[in-house]
Amino acid sequence: MSLALGISSCAQPYSQLKLVQEGKSRYAIAITSHASRYEKQAAELIRQYTRQVTGVTLPVLTADDTTQLHQPVIAIGYTAWVPKSWLQDIQQLPEGSVFIRVQAPHIILAGGGKRGVLNAAYSWIEQVLHCRLYADNVLHIPEQRTLTIPSSLQIVEKPTFSFRQVYDPQAMNARYMDWHRLNDFADFWGLWGHSFFKLVPPEKYFHTHPEYFALINGKRQPTQLCLSNPQVRQLVVNALRERIQQNPDARYWSVSPEDNTAFCTCDSCEKLYATYGGVSGALLHFVNQIAVHFPDHIITTLAYGPTQHPPQHIEAAPNVGIMLSTINCDRSEPIAISPRSAPFRRDLEGWERLTHHLMIWDYTVQFTHYLAPFPDFHIFQPNLQYFAQHHVEAMFEQGSGEDPSVFDEWRCYLLAKLLWNPNTDEKVIQQDFLQGYYGPAAPYIAQYFGSMQHALEQSHAHLDIYGNPLDAKNSWLSPDSLVSYHQLLKRAMDAVQNMPELNMRVQKIYLSYLYVRLLQAWFYGTDAHGAFMENAAGKWTPDPQIQRDLQQFRQITQQMGIHYLNEDHQTVESFVNTYQQMLRQGVAMSLAFHKPVKLLTSPIPDYPAKGPQILTDGILGTNDYAFNWLGWYGQNMEVEIDLQQTQSIHELTVGFLQDPRHQIFLPTAISVRVSKDGINFTPVASEPVLEGQLTDQAERKDISIQFTPTEARFVRIMATCRKSLPDAYFRPGKLPAIFADEVLIH
Repeated sequence: MSLALGISSCAQPYSQLKLVQEGKSRYAIAITSHASRYEKQAAELIRQYTRQVTGVTLPVLTADDTTQLHQPVIAIGYTAWVPKSWLQDIQQLPEGSVFIRVQAPHIILAGGGKRGVLNAAYSWIEQVLHCRLYADNVLHIPEQRTLTIPSSLQIVEKPTFSFRQVYDPQAMNARYMDWHRLNDFADFWGLWGHSFFKLVPPEKYFHTHPEYFALINGKRQPTQLCLSNPQVRQLVVNALRERIQQNPDARYWSVSPEDNTAFCTCDSCEKLYATYGGVSGALLHFVNQIAVHFPDHIITTLAYGPTQHPPQHIEAAPNVGIMLSTINCDRSEPIAISPRSAPFRRDLEGWERLTHHLMIWDYTVQFTHYLAPFPDFHIFQPNLQYFAQHHVEAMFEQGSGEDPSVFDEWRCYLLAKLLWNPNTDEKVIQQDFLQGYYGPAAPYIAQYFGSMQHALEQSHAHLDIYGNPLDAKNSWLSPDSLVSYHQLLKRAMDAVQNMPELNMRVQKIYLSYLYVRLLQAWFYGTDAHGAFMENAAGKWTPDPQIQRDLQQFRQITQQMGIHYLNEDHQTVESFVNTYQQMLRQGVAMSLAFHKPVKLLTSPIPDYPAKGPQILTDGILGTNDYAFNWLGWYGQNMEVEIDLQQTQSIHELTVGFLQDPRHQIFLPTAISVRVSKDGINFTPVASEPVLEGQLTDQAERKDISIQFTPTEARFVRIMATCRKSLPDAYFRPGKLPAIFADEVLIH
C-alpha cells in the first residue's frame, strides 16, 4: 500500500481536530530516527509549549514507516505522514519557509531548507497556541484546557527577505531570534561590514608596503586600500580564501572599504574613477576581480558614503552583492514618498539594475541620543514594502546594538514581524504588543506614540539619525508638547503603580521625557524653561525641579542597567556628573552676559544653537559639537559684542571645542579690537594659540587673552581658522572648523 493510500484509509471527515480535550490528548509528536537538529528542536518546542499551555505532555514517536499511521500525530519534518503529493511543494519552498497543514487527523509541520521546520514550530506556537515573546524576558503563555483546531488549517509562509537582522538588545538573545525568525551575522556571513583592514591589516603591511594603501594629500596613509594595486587584490584573494576554507558554509563575504572618505588618489586609481564614474566604480571593479575566484560564494561590498552612487559602464559580477546604506534618508516620511529621500531612491534603482543581490543597511535609532524620543515606527512598514518591491534580498536593521534605548522592545518586535511579512497588519501587532507588554498602561502609551507621531507629521520636521532632540524644540518636542507627553506618561505610571515590572517598563519610556527636559533646560539656561532661576537678590540659582529630574533620571537608568547614551559610548554617569557640575558652576557672569552679538562672518547653519546669543548666554558648551556651539567651517570666526555702555575692560576669554575626529580644531590665533562708537576700532591684543597634542577625544578649552585696561563699548574678536587639516585627520573635501560658545569679558 502506498503512503498516500495508507493515509487516505485512516482519514475521516473532520471539521475540528481536538488536539487536547479537558487536559487529555490522543496525539503524539512524530519525528524520524534520522531527524535533523532543527527537526528535533522543533519537536521539543511543540512538546514544551503544548505542556505549558494545556498541561498535557505529548509523547514523541520516532517512526520511519507507515506502521503507526493510526496514531494521530503532529508530524515534524519529512516523516511517513507527509503525503507524497505534498513533498514537491515543500521541497520547492525557499529557505526558512513555513509549511503547516492538516491531513486529518494528522498535522504536518515542515518547511523550506534547514530552518523552515523550526520556523514552522514557532508559527504554530504563536498562531495556534497563542503564546507571545514580547521581549527577551517577557513571555506570555495562555492557559487552555481544551485545544481545538480546524481541519482546514493551512499556514504557508515565505519570508520576504532571505536575511533578516535587527541589531537591538532584544535580538541579542538566541531564543528571541529563533522565535521571531531573525538571523545573526554568523547565520550567513563569514565576514561582515567594513572589512578592508581585516583582510589587509595596516599593522602588518603599512610599514613595509605603504603602496598597498591610499595616497592622500601626496602621502600614503592607512585610511583605505589602493584599489588599483594588483598585489593588494591578490592579498585580499589569499586572505579571503583562507577564511572561506575555515568557514565554507557561510554564504556572504564582505570586501568593503573602511568607514571614512579618504580613498586613494594615485594616478591609477584616478583613472579607474574616471572610467567608471567615481569611487564606487573602482570599488566594484576591484570586488568583481576578487569574486571571480569564489564562484560558490557571494562577495558583498558597501554602497555607502563615497561609494553610495551607482557607477557607470560596469555591472556587478553574478556573485557580487551590494549592501546599500540608508544613512542619509529622512526618517519622518517613508522613503518612497519623501522628497528628502529622492537621492536614495535614485541610488537604489540604479544599483537594482547592476546587481542580482541587492541588500539594505538600514538605521532605526538616533545614534547620538539613544534615550531621546525617535518616532520613526510609522515608516518601517512602507519602507520594507518599498524594499521588497525592488527585490532586496537581505535586510540589516541597525538599532542601538547591545545598548538599551528608548522603545527598543517595541522597535525590535515590530521590525521582526515586518521583516518576515511587510504586509502584515501593523495595527494588530501594535495593539497586541502594547497590551501584552504594558498591561493597563497600554492605552496611555498608545496615546503617547500617537500624539508624538501626529506632532511630528504636523511639523514637517526632519528626523535625522544623527540629529539632536533640540532640533525639534520648536515643533514636536516643544516645551508645551513635553508637558502633554508628561501628563500621558504620568497616567501610564499611575495605571501600573502597584505592578513593579510593568511600572519599570513604563519608567523606561519616561526616561525619554526626562532626557529631553534636561537637555532643554541646559540649552535654555537663564531663559524660560531653563535650568536656572533668578532670585529676589538678582542671583541665578538652579531650578529645584531640574535637580529632582536629574536625580530621577540617574535612579531609573541605574535600576535598568542603562550605561550609555549614544554610539560613542558617552556614559550616563558622565552626563549626570557634567550636568551637576554645570548646575554647581552656575551662570558664567561677565560684562558680556546677555549682551547683543553681531556675527561678522557666517557660521555653519547645521548647528544654529540659539544663534549669536549662544556666545553671551552664560551657559558653557560641552564636548558635543551639536550642543550649544556655533561653528565656522573653513573660515575665521569674527564677532562683535556690544557692551551697551563704555566701560573699562582688560581680559577676554572664549570657549573653544577641539574635536579632531570631526575636523574641529582650536584657532591658530586670537585678536581683539575695541571701539567706543562702533565705527573706529583699535587693536588691543593678538596672540597665537598653541594647539598641543591632538587626540581623538573631544575637549572644551577656554582661551584667555589679557591686555592693558582700556575703555570700550564694542569688542570685536577674530579667531583665525587653521589653513588645512593635519595629515592624520585629512579627509578629501573637508576643511578645518572652529567651534566657539561663551565669550567672557572682564
